[in-house]
Amino acid sequence: MPKKNKQKHSLYQFGMLEGSIAIQQHNPENESQENIDRVSCKKFLSPYNELVKNLNKDHYPHHNRLLAYAHSLSDTVVKKAKDKLAAMKTPVACESGCDACCYYTDMDATGGEFEEIIHYMGHEIPAAIKQALLQQVVDEPDFTQHSHKPCPFLVRSQGCCGIYPVRPMGCRSLLATKKCLLEVQEDTGLQTTVQLVQQAWKEMPVRAGSLMVVQEQARKGKGHANINQSFTEFLVKFEQLESKKLEQLFA
Repeated sequence: MPKKNKQKHSLYQFGMLEGSIAIQQHNPENESQENIDRVSCKKFLSPYNELVKNLNKDHYPHHNRLLAYAHSLSDTVVKKAKDKLAAMKTPVACESGCDACCYYTDMDATGGEFEEIIHYMGHEIPAAIKQALLQQVVDEPDFTQHSHKPCPFLVRSQGCCGIYPVRPMGCRSLLATKKCLLEVQEDTGLQTTVQLVQQAWKEMPVRAGSLMVVQEQARKGKGHANINQSFTEFLVKFEQLESKKLEQLFA
């Protein structure tokens, strides 16, 4: 008897993003069996399923609570990096209203993270913010500033992130030690902060990426996962999200 094809339990693989050029399949290179750790999804995730119950829902309103925990780990790592920078007398320059990185950073999200964004748009986002995002893409779908195309989730009039509570891992870990300016291309200390963030991850009991890849495999009905693989089969590139797709998301 032929096996039935299982439906893939990921919004980004169908629905509003179907056919979008923003979805890019990830093909990890140089991935040998020697650097892959195979784990049982159930056993690996079991202790974290308990930990997420105590996670603050005001700070992490995620529908996917394991992703919320992964994001909380990322935030802890960033705090460690900030503390080290402060000890070096080089505090971060990032502050509310500073949105340059939302213009010149080609940000992406894992499939699971984009699912979370879709859920946030439908259930959690303030109506005024959602309307502002919709109005932007309707009025000026090809808006650029100083030749930079902003993130579609940036509320340009306020210089703030419209999906801040569920922003992707890449956004969470981006730090600058000098104020970024769209008009001026210069070193803003990103190389140093990236190194500090990487060092801080080594101090954590688990990598957020490991949680994300194991959960993704579990959601697909697989019993085991290779925790050193990339944590998604697809990346959603924000810069390439088509205006019609965004209108559908924001409406």
